[in-house]
This record gives sequence, C-alpha cells and structure tokens, in this order.
Amino acid sequence: DLQVQIIESCPREEIAKLLEEMPSDDRVDVLEEVEQDAVDEILPLMSTEEREDVELLRSYEDDACGAEMSSDFIRLHEGMTVGQAIAEIGAQTHLMETVYYLYVLDDAERLVGIVSAKDLLRRINRQDEPIEGFMKSKGTLVTVDANDRREEAIRLVEKYDFVAIPVVDCDGKMLGVITHDDVLD
Repeated sequence: DLQVQIIESCPREEIAKLLEEMPSDDRVDVLEEVEQDAVDEILPLMSTEEREDVELLRSYEDDACGAEMSSDFIRLHEGMTVGQAIAEIGAQTHLMETVYYLYVLDDAERLVGIVSAKDLLRRINRQDEPIEGFMKSKGTLVTVDANDRREEAIRLVEKYDFVAIPVVDCDGKMLGVITHDDVLD
C-alpha cells in the first residue's frame, strides 16, 4: 500500500527512474496495484527497453508463468569459453538481483544450455575451455512455456528442487526465469 501511495503521489519522472532499478517481476507487480492513469503517465518516461519489458510481462494472464517471470537473467552465447563467460557475467551482473544459473542461447535467442555459476567458477583457471563441454544441454533442460499455468512452474521447482526455472516461448526463445522465491510467494 505504501509503495502504491508513493508511486501515485511522487513526480512521475522520479518514479520512472526508481521503477527501472527494480527487478522486472517486482516492478510489474507493483504497477498492477497502481491506478491505470498513473501507469499511463509513468511508462512513457521509462527507457524503451524497460517499458517493453513491463508491457511484455503485463501481457500475460495473471496465472501464467510469463506473468511470474523475471526477464533479468545472465545470457551467454554458444561457443563462449570460460574466460569469455566470466567477462560477460561481469558486464551483466549490474542488472541482476541474483545469479543462480547462466543461460546459453543461440543466435535466435533460443535456450540451448544452462551452466551453473558454481560449475563455471570451478573452471576459472581454464579460461580457454568451451562452456559447451560442461553445460546441461537441450535434451536435459527443464523449462516452462510462458503461457503455462503457474502451477506447472511450482510442480517442476518442487519436483527437481530448482532454484530457478527458465521460461520460453513456443519457439524455444528464452524470455525469463521464475525463481524459487517467486514460486514460494
């Protein structure tokens, strides 16, 4: 209630900047509670990327995995080495709330593998080793579709004891992650 009160009463430019600093899923949750007129005034003041992110997450039905996901995740690319992956993490971590897994994407942004941060750090002295050699790959990946009901994410997180589960679209393009704390909420 206090967050909503602040958003509705403070200067819109300040609120837009504040919202851009929040995790994407939390940002959308709080905007769902705010009067639509205020949201309509705030969204144009946000960066194009952040505004598009809000609009994407708000486009899903309330009980869909897409509505629960965070679009903040570490993106790695096929063919990277351990050294390149570590450098990429350094470039992206300022955007992250937490880093559990690192998601390996192809050129079309489709999920092709997952690397745990722990596995990557174990290889820190092997900078030239390709990440493809130790990532979990396509046949073993567990994902949810953005349009799946949230109960499916809950079931999979419970079954596999995941910290986070990737959310993809019908073409396998990675859209975000649902973390265990979001599932618990």
